[in-house]
Amino acid sequence: MKRLSRVSFLVLIMFIMSMYMLNPVYAQENKEKEISLTEQNEVKKVLGNLIEAIEKHDSEDYITLFHKKSPIYVMHYSDLKETFRILSSYDLVYEIEHIRFSDKQEEDVIVEVDITVKSHGNEEYIDRRNTFEYILKLTDDGFKIYDMSIKSIEALDPKDQSNMILGKKRLYYEDGSLAYEGFMENGKPHGQGVRYYKDGKIMYEGTFKDGTISGKGIFYDTKGKKVYEGEVENGLPSGKGDSYYSNGRVFYTGYWKDGVFDRRGKIYYENGKTMYMGEFVDGRATGKGRGYYESGKLHYEGEMKEDCSHGKGIEYYENGQIMYKGEFAYGLPHGEGIKYDEKGNIIFKGMWNNGEPVQ
Repeated sequence: MKRLSRVSFLVLIMFIMSMYMLNPVYAQENKEKEISLTEQNEVKKVLGNLIEAIEKHDSEDYITLFHKKSPIYVMHYSDLKETFRILSSYDLVYEIEHIRFSDKQEEDVIVEVDITVKSHGNEEYIDRRNTFEYILKLTDDGFKIYDMSIKSIEALDPKDQSNMILGKKRLYYEDGSLAYEGFMENGKPHGQGVRYYKDGKIMYEGTFKDGTISGKGIFYDTKGKKVYEGEVENGLPSGKGDSYYSNGRVFYTGYWKDGVFDRRGKIYYENGKTMYMGEFVDGRATGKGRGYYESGKLHYEGEMKEDCSHGKGIEYYENGQIMYKGEFAYGLPHGEGIKYDEKGNIIFKGMWNNGEPVQ
């Protein structure tokens, strides 16, 4: 059996993985610029209008305070309205306690806001203090809320569901497009999250650990096609997982290590038929295995090395008749072996050297 066909899939999946490695999720860290008094007053006005809209139960005024290109507005409009409904349903009193202007990036202003929330003795809600981080973008209509996330909560009642909706945090590319959305710890993606390409398509969805893709998840190519689903460590397939052709059929299923095939697995043709099943070392078929024709008929069974028949094995014609039985070296008869024709008649029995009989 000549070298096992590996197609171009591995090039594709490693390209996807390298995009993650070369473009890690990060928050913008431009040098802080001075925030003018006028800008501070405009931001305070927006935050005041936000509180007023909630207390007045005015959902239209609430929604208009958000930037229309905000990931909250674009991707979670229904969640935004649901959050407003929950906040309004308790009939609470909100008071802005402190506003801290923490950074300015281009025309964006970042602030931390402490808001006390009191319930007038409502037993279904516990008085609390929330600290939010807001990102406000300057538009022709003044500042609009582009993003918001909860920094801390004191005395949170478990019945209050709004924080589950707002608990996810977001990170961005330099051009402002969404790079990551999900849970974070110590400023890094940690837990369930989604990693995006710059055009908004999903690159990866699954679990993160200390800022790296680790756990279980799904990788997609730039066209939105799934390329891998399974266990991941440090941004690469490790453990059990499946990789896919662009037509959606499985290319490989089995075990991985550091982004390549490992231990045992199965490779398929694009038509869904098995190409190879057996052992792997460092991403290559090495050990015992079976290779198949694209029709599904058995082609080879025996020992393998670096994707080739190597050692003792049997090669078959597509009609099922034995073609060659004996020793191989890198895909060619080498050593002692017997060659047959398609009817089972012996062509040559004896020693072979690099595919040629030794007379």
